[in-house]
Amino acid sequence: MGKDKEVTSINKQRLQKLCLELDKQVATQIKDYDIVDNILKDIIKLLDNQKEADLHIMRQLKFIPILMEVCKRVSVCHKNEQDALLRALDSAIKILAKFCGLIDNRTYMIVTNRLVPLIDLLIWCLNRPTKFVYSLTFVPHLFTILGRHLNHRLHMENEGYKEDIIEYVFCSGLIIKLQQKFMSFNGGLDLTTSMGKVPLALLKSVSFLEILTSVVDVEFNTERSIFDPINVSENIIIALKETEFIGMFSLLASLLLSDASYIKQPSKVLPQTVLSVAMTTIKFFNNVARIMLEPFQVYSFSIFYSKMSRLCWVVKTFKNRFITFSHIY
Repeated sequence: MGKDKEVTSINKQRLQKLCLELDKQVATQIKDYDIVDNILKDIIKLLDNQKEADLHIMRQLKFIPILMEVCKRVSVCHKNEQDALLRALDSAIKILAKFCGLIDNRTYMIVTNRLVPLIDLLIWCLNRPTKFVYSLTFVPHLFTILGRHLNHRLHMENEGYKEDIIEYVFCSGLIIKLQQKFMSFNGGLDLTTSMGKVPLALLKSVSFLEILTSVVDVEFNTERSIFDPINVSENIIIALKETEFIGMFSLLASLLLSDASYIKQPSKVLPQTVLSVAMTTIKFFNNVARIMLEPFQVYSFSIFYSKMSRLCWVVKTFKNRFITFSHIY
């Protein structure tokens, strides 16, 4: 990244003041998370004006390192303060989502290694019970932010930074936590409380994994045929195999072979979110096949063999609905 140019904005002084106030609250042990949340909400109000200059100023100030410190507090926060911290995190992630809308800011986030605390925060969330995770409104934003950075193009000299982030995603435990969440739906995915729709956090997590595997294919397998030798980090291959492709087979089976209302009533239209997750999952499988074709063939056959008879029944029952999937191939 080159040296930042001086940027002017009518909100510059106000942003500087808020940055100092926030730094004062976060610099040591946070005594009142509600004060932190109020400061963050004031920042959101300024950013709602959608002035690009304000986003540049935020990068030049100390905002992002401070926000990362707020994200790190989940590991040391007392149980009695957890609700207040989660409210502050909700505001912090909203700010980051706006901040990362700028190309230069996404480059800054990657080359300064600011994504690691976000990945660690996501792992902390996924360690909680499933219903609790889906109740956190900032979790879908976290998946979106990470996916957006994985899709971000860097200059040649900075490409190594993204490869490091990809390696960290696979080695940090995030993949294992996602597999455990997907495997927890083994008895069928209950969508009754969400009116038949897939929870947004689940939809975004599947989209994130599709982006992740797509980027792995692009970053490590440029101009490589699927029949050529694998040119991917061994850690990535091991993570995909040991998690049985991150539990996506189990998720797809739970989604399509469950006893949900749309299974019991074949005439009922599949919810759009269910179709979105199923189609994104198939794209994910296509990405994995491009990364490692032979292991994909072996694992996919062994994993799905036990479910084949049930799957055939579903395809026969819903054949008019699965025509859409043929376009993916």
